[in-house]
Amino acid sequence: MSWVSTLAPAQALTLAAPPAGQGESAAASWTETWIVNPGPLWHVTYSGIPPVQPAAGEAARVPTFRPWPGEKVAIAITRPAGTGGQTMTVDNAELHLEPGLRSTAAKLTVRLRSSRGGEHAFALPPGATLERVNINGAAQPLRQDGATVTVPVAPGASTVELGWREPEGLTPRFRAPEVDLRVAAVNASVRMNLPSDRWVLFVGGPRLGPAVLVWSGVVVLLLVGFALGRSPWTPLRARHWILLSLALVQEPIAAAAVVAGLFLAFGWRRSRPPMQSGWRYNLSQLALAMWTVVAVTVLADCIHRGLLGYPEMMIAGNGSHAGDSSGTTLIWFADRVTGALPRPWVVSVPLLAYRLVMLAWSLWLAIAVIRWARWIWSCFSEHGLWRQRAPRKPVAPPPAAAPPPPPGAA
Repeated sequence: MSWVSTLAPAQALTLAAPPAGQGESAAASWTETWIVNPGPLWHVTYSGIPPVQPAAGEAARVPTFRPWPGEKVAIAITRPAGTGGQTMTVDNAELHLEPGLRSTAAKLTVRLRSSRGGEHAFALPPGATLERVNINGAAQPLRQDGATVTVPVAPGASTVELGWREPEGLTPRFRAPEVDLRVAAVNASVRMNLPSDRWVLFVGGPRLGPAVLVWSGVVVLLLVGFALGRSPWTPLRARHWILLSLALVQEPIAAAAVVAGLFLAFGWRRSRPPMQSGWRYNLSQLALAMWTVVAVTVLADCIHRGLLGYPEMMIAGNGSHAGDSSGTTLIWFADRVTGALPRPWVVSVPLLAYRLVMLAWSLWLAIAVIRWARWIWSCFSEHGLWRQRAPRKPVAPPPAAAPPPPPGAA
């Protein structure tokens, strides 16, 4: 005989075997075997007699009890609560900024995964005007309430793209706007595309990002300029070396060494006694003349690049670069964020400021070169411009032999 029945939900259940009677005739007329097979939603603990070894083929999680008369098993039943946690994971978030003269165009691309459907709200900067919302490439209706933008989220993976425009344009110290995902995220990046008519001076933000490496070279050149200013060989003082090196930092190290070495070579040449050998003196004069032509070419290239070219600020790091006509691209990266994206900053001025600085430097160089040219010419011609080859001394003919004596002479 078998049947199926239901039990009312309860936190405890007790199984009891019939008790033994008085005497052999009053003993129970059957034995019981209890097999408890709970569902996966329930957590069950047992107290009382221990279960027996399960029979072959039965799962180990299904306990089997074989009670003696009067024995009991108390079963405590609980339903475990769900583990707390978020139902949405952001795998990647990228903020793309293109600051202009009067406004800034921004685009936020978020790749997320959700375990259930619903809605999610993003916080945009104050004053932002939402222009488009795309989910998996499909356009969505705009739902903006002040700085909050709400988008529908379906279970599974999705790519959400928000585009908006801010009323603030590019300023001397431009900082990324405040954008909050309102959920923890990984692989967050901020990309800035600055126009080509900006001179980038300093940048800041997360550690994994760009750096303006030219300033480290400027510090080294300042130290070298102070050291060379103490040299007695040249009339250049520390301020002259520093001003000269500030433009030479745009050139390769070898080109800067050519210009600096020219002054040191003339100063060393003047402090040494003149060479006695004529051909060595003439060879040194040719070498100094060619060296001067190369140094003047380097200085002319500095002026040309400064007045017509783009400054080489040596921007590098995390894929960032500075181009000529393509502008400057700056990229910062953060492996984890709590919700708000990083807000890097950049200090830049119009390219016209660089042109004016280089124009002032060029005028100073033109005036300084006139003074330095006099000193260089005096060093070059101090012991003569050229030495003629010394004429050979005529060789005296050997003395004539005495005539033989006449015959018969005593």
